[in-house]
Amino acid sequence: MKYKISFGTSDFREIVGNHNFFVDKSLFIKELLEENTKVILIPRPRRFGKSLNFSMLKYFFDMKEDSFSLFKNLKIIKEQKCLEHMNKYPVLSITFKDVFGDSWPEVEGEINLRISEIYAKYKKEVWEVLTEEEKKVYKQLESKTAERREVKNSIKKLTEILHRKYGKEVILLIDEYDAVMTSMYGKEGFDSCMGIFRGIYEKALKENESLHRALMTGITRVAKEGIFSGLNNIKVYGVTHNKYGEYFGFTEEEVKPIIKNSELDYEEAKEWYNGYNFGGHLLYNPWSVVNYVTDRKAESYWKNTSGNDLVKELVVRGGPEVKYNFERMLEGESVNLEVEDNVNLRELTEGDIYSLLLQSGYLTYEEEDGVRKYKLPNREVKDFFKELLGEINKKIYEENLEDYFERKEWIKFEKTLKESVEEALSYYDIPTDKGKRENFYHTLLLGMFLNFRNYKGISNRESGMGRPDIIMKRKDGKENIVIELKAGSRSGDVMYELEKAKDQIIMKKYGEDLKGNVIKIAIGFVGKEVKLEIVD
Repeated sequence: MKYKISFGTSDFREIVGNHNFFVDKSLFIKELLEENTKVILIPRPRRFGKSLNFSMLKYFFDMKEDSFSLFKNLKIIKEQKCLEHMNKYPVLSITFKDVFGDSWPEVEGEINLRISEIYAKYKKEVWEVLTEEEKKVYKQLESKTAERREVKNSIKKLTEILHRKYGKEVILLIDEYDAVMTSMYGKEGFDSCMGIFRGIYEKALKENESLHRALMTGITRVAKEGIFSGLNNIKVYGVTHNKYGEYFGFTEEEVKPIIKNSELDYEEAKEWYNGYNFGGHLLYNPWSVVNYVTDRKAESYWKNTSGNDLVKELVVRGGPEVKYNFERMLEGESVNLEVEDNVNLRELTEGDIYSLLLQSGYLTYEEEDGVRKYKLPNREVKDFFKELLGEINKKIYEENLEDYFERKEWIKFEKTLKESVEEALSYYDIPTDKGKRENFYHTLLLGMFLNFRNYKGISNRESGMGRPDIIMKRKDGKENIVIELKAGSRSGDVMYELEKAKDQIIMKKYGEDLKGNVIKIAIGFVGKEVKLEIVD
């Protein structure tokens, strides 16, 4: 069975109304209505259904909609008490998704633009109930000319206007509440950004008599001192909380029939996309499952949907300890970690880094006898970290190799090359065929040498009576370094391979036709073993 799947939209009506593929999460509405907290934050990883769930809530509650037909075949339709709330409230729905820029002035302009769009959307609906002074400020916000204090007050003011218009308290939905703040991490203007959003959220959510209920979602649980310092009426249901866990992501019961009807391999889907623990609910990545069913092949889908730059930066910033822990998790270990409850974006500790990775979907956890250990959820995430740690190692080793290369510190060069090869061989399979095996090491070396500032690597260029594997030409023309490598099988003798490389350099007179100073290097490889020698 091939599902009709809609990509590029998270609009509930467009998906359900056109009979597209939809996993019924409508009982989320029931649990929300049973909630006695006025302001709720539910942080979840990207592409786990947050925006679609918010769209569903909007269509269910918004008094401007007639939504019975959209929900008539869903689970919520059997909950009579819930239906009493259908289309009974003014709803203000806001998203800060895709609000970003390269500088603070650009970002602030994007924030003002988003507020302008919201005000333009509601203008016709509320204009008649505005006072003359309100009309003046309304026009300023719509035209992006309002002062910063009016921007901070804009969401609260619009809830007051809607409350006045309809005589009913407002349901406020804020999607991707933290997107702008996380995009500004480490950039000039971060504090200004935090200040604007602290003002927006405190004014809209604290002691707002026009507010019936507010629901926020994003990726991170930003520390109270960072953004919610003035709020004491907010309840956070993070990824370790059991409430609402099953509504963001696909459960096993939801995935099994999808895979069966698609005639795909359930165990394959489980290996690649399962493993997320949200408050005791074991979940699949919904984005990846949908793509798997559509494309009918297992590969990484979620990791390529953007949002990885900050994660990469954090892992690099975390230093050797963070890197070591991820190497252990790549080997399948569950690791004891100090994970903070909140993320302090101003001064990230190691605990903050793990917390952000957990909330972002790059880590999950298991709990036994009250002890929580952390691990990588599935193959898709493991592949991401294999690539990431490979990039980190490559950068570290390239920098060291270049330094030793420049200073002709060949013992240190050999040691660092060996360490680099050890890291690389964690992620690449060495071919058993002799020719392909030597090509593997050849390509590895060329990649390491690629970004050397003062040398240009040339592969298999004629010199003497043959073609040495690599010639490193100094860009000022004063020096050439000839490299010949030999690679044996894993059961071979690395010294034997080194001698073969030396003999070939001598026999074929590599480098004798080159101008300037010429250094000849023989390298032997056997598995992870590396031996290097300068040939006189």
